[in-house]
Amino acid sequence: MRVLKSLSIVAAVVMAVFTAVPAQAATGWSMEWGATVTQSTIDWTSGYSAYVSGHIKAVSGYREVCFWGQNGSEKTGKVCKYSTNGTYSWSNELLRITVAGGVQRIYADLIVDGDIVHEVWCTRNGCSRNW
Repeated sequence: MRVLKSLSIVAAVVMAVFTAVPAQAATGWSMEWGATVTQSTIDWTSGYSAYVSGHIKAVSGYREVCFWGQNGSEKTGKVCKYSTNGTYSWSNELLRITVAGGVQRIYADLIVDGDIVHEVWCTRNGCSRNW
């Protein structure tokens, strides 16, 4: 009987630990300009960080996607990936802000021949296009 009671307590503690840890969320952007396409997956952690994986495809000309994280006035450094002909892919680019709540929002710009043609912002709940 005592063993069963101990197992019940251990099971209750394990359940409490697993339900108290926030689950990771995944969102991502998709932007197009003519034949240029960029898509991403953002893996939001339960800590300070988010990891961005994705690709940018260019048929001709210089195409770039730049993204960064933000929490209030705190920002990560800007990360830019580009292609001039073909597809460039990247994995697990780290964005980290060491303040309460960590990275809360990620912005991404699609740049075509030096001009920003689309901008999106993403949270743990999804992405929206600014324009």
